[in-house]
Amino acid sequence: MFRLFFMMLIVASAQLAYAQQEYYVTDLGDLPGSISYGFGYDINDHGQVVGNSYSTAGLHAFIWDPVNGMTDLGDLPGGSSRSTAYGINNNGQVVGEATAATGTRGFLWDPVNGMMDLGDLPGGNDLSVAYKINNNGQITGLSHTSTGNHAFLSQSGASLVDLGGFPGVSGFNDSFGRDINNQGQVVGRARLSSGRNHAILWDATNGMIDLGEIPGGGDYSEALGINDLSQVVGQSTAAAGVSAFLWQSGTGMINLGDLPGGNYFSIARDINNNGQIVGQGDVGDESFRAALWDTSGNITNLNSVLNASSSGWLLMDAMAINEQGWITGIGRNPNGNIHPYLLRPVPEPATLSLLCMGSLAMIHRRRVHK
Repeated sequence: MFRLFFMMLIVASAQLAYAQQEYYVTDLGDLPGSISYGFGYDINDHGQVVGNSYSTAGLHAFIWDPVNGMTDLGDLPGGSSRSTAYGINNNGQVVGEATAATGTRGFLWDPVNGMMDLGDLPGGNDLSVAYKINNNGQITGLSHTSTGNHAFLSQSGASLVDLGGFPGVSGFNDSFGRDINNQGQVVGRARLSSGRNHAILWDATNGMIDLGEIPGGGDYSEALGINDLSQVVGQSTAAAGVSAFLWQSGTGMINLGDLPGGNYFSIARDINNNGQIVGQGDVGDESFRAALWDTSGNITNLNSVLNASSSGWLLMDAMAINEQGWITGIGRNPNGNIHPYLLRPVPEPATLSLLCMGSLAMIHRRRVHK
């Protein structure tokens, strides 16, 4: 009997884990200022969120954590009070862009040294942006060069290394680095010799490779996220509209589809190591909603799975997801303000496991004391 109940409990817990998960929203607020407005762009595994918010000095990068709330990261010396944080790693290092005395520069920020100017590539005309940083301190982004914008790689703020344009493309050869995993693989977009802009994957062994586009697509794809399993997500033209995709070695690019009622538009922005994907989809009349794809490729409008405590929120975009399944993005709160948010599952997967273990312990105790 105990064995049968044990199996039933395991099955029930699996059903709970894979049933439509409920979430609650934490409003991350904004920096002190005259405008209540901000975006959440990335989240690490400690629940720290980065993005931008208007302050008394202008639009500034921020870091948020559950203990200290939102902290203003300021801007580079000589800048015009404008900065945005796009990426954060598990060490609390933050990257983004900020105005400096000579132009817009990518930056690296940490709690000890503050904000550091990453510079730009030769011929860059003082223009660079840092998008993501991995747990090893490797940074990717883009910098202007004499032949266009180029993806770069930097180790812990050292000089930028030019990843170049797509092989064989001469003249104007744009490339962008949008994300980097802990193996140092970079994904983004590059201009091909055909003039098309395609999603790319770069690593130190193979250089830059074309990930193609969704079958039936036109002339555009872009990779926006990569996990440590080398699974890549982004957006591509498709036979009908523009669609989110998942790419992996062996299967190539898969169309992830869009939300029910949508007008053939979706975008996948990030993927964690569990295969959960977040982004945005159209629900009709050019109305966009935050979306989650599970490991089976099923898409959910995150607004449809908010619990009662989050009533009044409208989640417009989901920008990033961490290994715990926590999500950050952009939403309109019940007061009508556009704010960054933190979305967490309730009960969280760890809670489900503890409940199951507790139930098993109680059953075992009753059997022992019979």
